[in-house]
Amino acid sequence: MAPQTSRTRSIHMFLLAGGVTAMTLLAACMSLLYFIAVFIAMINDKRKGRGREIYADLDDDTISPLEDDRVPVGAADPIEAASTIDPPTPVHKPLPLEGRFDDMT
Repeated sequence: MAPQTSRTRSIHMFLLAGGVTAMTLLAACMSLLYFIAVFIAMINDKRKGRGREIYADLDDDTISPLEDDRVPVGAADPIEAASTIDPPTPVHKPLPLEGRFDDMT
């Protein structure tokens, strides 16, 4: 086995330092896959012509044609008084551990 130089030792430390290096490489791969998927979706939408036909005849300054039907808000119904709650029932003491388990558990 060849002796390790400081250069090979630093490369080994970089690759084997699992926490930071592995998580950074994983994040980079996931980001790359995400942007590839977004790019493919944009190409597909452009090819099919989606997103333009609904709003093609509207200007940027056109007001929405929503109707304004306002309904007045009245008084709320009265709230009834809360009923009483029964007191809790006592809890029985559990069996000892030796009596509840067999040899397998």
